[in-house]
Amino acid sequence: MFDVNKFNTVWLALTYNCNNSCVWCYASSNLQKNRAKTLKRDREKDVINLLYSLGIKQLLLIGGEPTLYPGLTEIVEKTTSKGINVGLVTNGRKLRNKNFVKDLRKSKVGYISVSVEGYNEKTHDVTTNIRGSFSDTMTGLENSLGEDIRTSTNTTISKKNINHLEKIVDFLTNYRLRSITFNICGACIGNPKNSNYTISPSEGVKAFEKVYLYFKSKKKDMKLKLISPVPLCNFNKEILEELKEDKAVKGSCHIMKGRNFVFDYNGDILPCTHFTGFPMFNVFSKGKIMSNREFVEEYNNPENIGYKFRKKLSYYPSKKCAEDDCEENCTGGCPVAWLKYNPKKEIKGADKK
Repeated sequence: MFDVNKFNTVWLALTYNCNNSCVWCYASSNLQKNRAKTLKRDREKDVINLLYSLGIKQLLLIGGEPTLYPGLTEIVEKTTSKGINVGLVTNGRKLRNKNFVKDLRKSKVGYISVSVEGYNEKTHDVTTNIRGSFSDTMTGLENSLGEDIRTSTNTTISKKNINHLEKIVDFLTNYRLRSITFNICGACIGNPKNSNYTISPSEGVKAFEKVYLYFKSKKKDMKLKLISPVPLCNFNKEILEELKEDKAVKGSCHIMKGRNFVFDYNGDILPCTHFTGFPMFNVFSKGKIMSNREFVEEYNNPENIGYKFRKKLSYYPSKKCAEDDCEENCTGGCPVAWLKYNPKKEIKGADKK
């Protein structure tokens, strides 16, 4: 029941080095140490071949800041030549270099998601902790759009910006974006001190519901999405139907089905980015990478954390989720949220008649 034989999306963490220092980020808690955490260039070919043999459809390049990886355009080109769609999740600062963006387009990058944490220099830079980062990011965003690369933005809803979401939307709707996405700042497994800016699932739902209604009133020709899995019952019932129709909210956590995973810089395989430092297994042994058969066998090993987590997710975080009149497929939202918040209090449950 919990075995996985087909895969879809992989997040590849190329490097944990970053030119920002976001207050809530697991990668920025020790920038000096993380600068050494980078995929070895001589492993690129083996990594791409393994992912191809596993039938991966989509590769998302993440970090840290993936544009700081010295072989970025080369690894994009090598991957897209295999027929795998490649996306880039970036703070956008290096995209201020037009020639760099042109090279990305030539490498056939599929799309770019640019992280925007505020609606002006003051509100953005207070999160990144880097003065001038907002200017770099917006120049990078404009350059990406200028090269006709499919471009979206993502904003992490945290205690730093939760009261500014409508202003962020107002600002971003001036650009020709594919979509504006939001995610909820969640608990950090590896560094609990980085959980000071988290938003509870119920707070996150309330904030997104408000900004979604505001966005719809503007009647803009683009999409607004919440990409964090949340308890769907926490939304107003009427609004939820509209959200589903617009495909603006997610269903269950991807870990439950297990078809997506994170490939860390050192070969660690993680259930999701929250598990940095807590791998299921590593694909390298004595300098050699495992075969696709060995990968599938280890991925479905009942003793590793990914298998155990998939098994645990067959149960619900709250009895409210198991009620007969609950028809949602969210399985209670992001399971990592319950490391800090109480699901019994956070999950509203199905409406009783």
